[in-house]
Amino acid sequence: MATTYLARLVGPAGFENVVVLKRMLPHLAEDQRFRVMFEDEARTVARIRHPNVVRIFELVSDVGELYLVMEYLEGDTLRQLMKSLAQRGTRLPWAMAAYIVSEAALGLHAAHEQTDDDGRTLGLVHRDVSPHNLFLTCDGGVKVIDFGIAKSADHVSHTSTGELKGKFAYMSPEQVEQRPVDRRTDVFALGVVLWELVARKRLFARDTQMATMRAVANDVAPPLSSLDPEVPAALEALVARALQKDENARIADMLELRRGLLEVLRDAGIVDPKDELAKLANEAFVREAAERTELIRRSRGTTSGLVSIPDVADAEGTPSKVRTMTAGSAPARETAGAAETSSPSRRFLIAWSLIALLVMVAVGIGWMAAGSTLPVAEVAPPTSPPTTPTPAVIEPTPTPPIEAPVAPARVHVTFESDPPGALVTIDEIARGTTPLVLELPRGEAPLHAELELSGRRAVSLSFLPDRDQTLRTPLPRSGRASSGETMTEGSMGTSMEGGGFYAFE
Repeated sequence: MATTYLARLVGPAGFENVVVLKRMLPHLAEDQRFRVMFEDEARTVARIRHPNVVRIFELVSDVGELYLVMEYLEGDTLRQLMKSLAQRGTRLPWAMAAYIVSEAALGLHAAHEQTDDDGRTLGLVHRDVSPHNLFLTCDGGVKVIDFGIAKSADHVSHTSTGELKGKFAYMSPEQVEQRPVDRRTDVFALGVVLWELVARKRLFARDTQMATMRAVANDVAPPLSSLDPEVPAALEALVARALQKDENARIADMLELRRGLLEVLRDAGIVDPKDELAKLANEAFVREAAERTELIRRSRGTTSGLVSIPDVADAEGTPSKVRTMTAGSAPARETAGAAETSSPSRRFLIAWSLIALLVMVAVGIGWMAAGSTLPVAEVAPPTSPPTTPTPAVIEPTPTPPIEAPVAPARVHVTFESDPPGALVTIDEIARGTTPLVLELPRGEAPLHAELELSGRRAVSLSFLPDRDQTLRTPLPRSGRASSGETMTEGSMGTSMEGGGFYAFE
């Protein structure tokens, strides 16, 4: 849904704060349904004040653009940690896995307990708990991120009939079966995460998404002791309860899960492994930390010029709204009228310099927080202070900087199938049904997609997102093609525009 940028907010008296900007993809910002989902995420997370949940400072909407101003986190995702450990041939101790999940459970419990202004529980459900959305900070913290598809009573957007949201391998049976969901759905997903961390293998992931959903609904998780005899019996029993197919037999809430995990750790003589997690994170994310440090350093050398604009008014002569960010970590606020934020004679707007360095795109319904490949957006200070103290200003509309900004390269990939209506998934995330147009970041690494349609053979597609292209493929009836058969341009009616290749799964 969005591109994530690293940004520096600069203000008077040497004030500086590093934040993250989550910018909704332009073509989605024009779609009212996706705009509402983006705004729902902002309202959802802005209510939550908890150290185990990422903070949102402000939602900026201007001239068709949507931005979230979010907390900057030093570290990376749990998924990245697992990849780093696997590359080094190192295993994650079961106790560390239990600690990480217990901290995530605390953040999710805070989200589940959110209430509206009248004190009524919102019934918030994350619906996308996975290693991708659990962030490990370099000081040993654990934060839940990406509430982009969360369900809440006060949300304006609603899931359509037949539409699934989330990563299939971490869905609960009730999600797959499209039954009502509640906080126990997140308990199941976190149970899957814990099982996989301890077992060091995937639980429900299968060769196709439909097979994965069937496994979620029907397959029973093997006992952890059969894979690692060092796992305590109490931990094995706790995970088994979290993974009950019947939500009524499942652990009731995150607080119960956390208490059980802490008890297992205490019985093993482990009190607080936070320092050990910090050490592990710093060792695993050393390259990412160096890249971000360098990125911030380079951003300081590309300060764009300040644009001073006299009283900004609309066609009716009414001063336009400006957005200000107060010093420190206070949330941004929206203020109508220039007189409240600056001298009556002038208002200062910040010029943005967006640099296409190491772009990290969180494509799908959700945000991948502050990865190792963030481009930079910069907010410059005023050249001369106003007559009265003025907070730093964030203005969402880019103004011409001294150095022309370079927008992240995007390409449009169109998926078409015969017959149409096939579910398209990329990296376990459902993107929609054919015909489908996706805007993706330009890149030289191949992406892998899968098309599935009931009664047809699943087809796996690999393509380079290096240009605009159209990928067309037939979906043969089950049994028509043998596994592994490769399709090239022209075979079995397959065609492509702009490059790429196909292979049956």
